[in-house]
Amino acid sequence: MECRKADKRSSSKGYYRRNRQEVLKRNAAYDRAHPESARNRQKRLEEKKPGYYKRAGRSWHLKNTYGLSIDDYEQMLLAQGGRCAVCGSREPGGHDTYFSVDHCHNTGKVRALLCNGCNTGIGQLKDDPELLERAAAYLRQHAPANDNASEAA
Repeated sequence: MECRKADKRSSSKGYYRRNRQEVLKRNAAYDRAHPESARNRQKRLEEKKPGYYKRAGRSWHLKNTYGLSIDDYEQMLLAQGGRCAVCGSREPGGHDTYFSVDHCHNTGKVRALLCNGCNTGIGQLKDDPELLERAAAYLRQHAPANDNASEAA
């Protein structure tokens, strides 16, 4: 005898946990076969809960990448006075509306929140303090005041 609830099993949390990969594959196949339905579902949810996908994505990213909740992030930003921990800018910069979570790539330890420019700069210098100091010395050596002094000589 066929269980009458067989079609409803996919909405059960227990069934989903036991068969997650199968359910995800089935849902993805349906969405590929019915793209308009998938878009409409997302559009309806976005109308009911504006910003839902953006907040959910941000929350997932912070938790899975850095082990932070949205509240942890907000507390860090408040403790930094709403500014980049390096340059003090109030603007995150770049294409994002959030400050970047700076972290040690070896240990994963979160350090502070940085604007896009400072985070990119530190990353390009491989998080190496000695390399950063050499870059600073280079900039001091080639500062406009030094250019004028060499031209006068």
